[in-house]
Amino acid sequence: MASVNSATRYNRTKKRDNKEGRLQLAILHYLKSINLPAGKVKTKGSFNKGSFIKDMYQWTGLPDLLVFTPELLFLEIKVGKNTQTPNQKDFQEFCKKANVKYFVVKSLEDVISVIK
Repeated sequence: MASVNSATRYNRTKKRDNKEGRLQLAILHYLKSINLPAGKVKTKGSFNKGSFIKDMYQWTGLPDLLVFTPELLFLEIKVGKNTQTPNQKDFQEFCKKANVKYFVVKSLEDVISVIK
């Protein structure tokens, strides 16, 4: 039986529709267009020699985007019927206790209203 390398294993011929990813990009493009620094938060592990490695120190539940307005905002992006995971709700509670702004947004219009 032929072995499958990691590049082939994760190169799917049928791509799924990533609505949340497209919304993240639209939000990032908008924020860049109005000169607000923003970026994605990396919450995945990494590959090493074909094996997936999860960082045991990685904090799960981090939001998708961070924005400086100039104060720090965390944005969790959800589309359709998607809801927060328990870890995301825990992180939102940490933010509330620390007086850090955290928003769950479902559209570009939500983001526009949050940053005004």
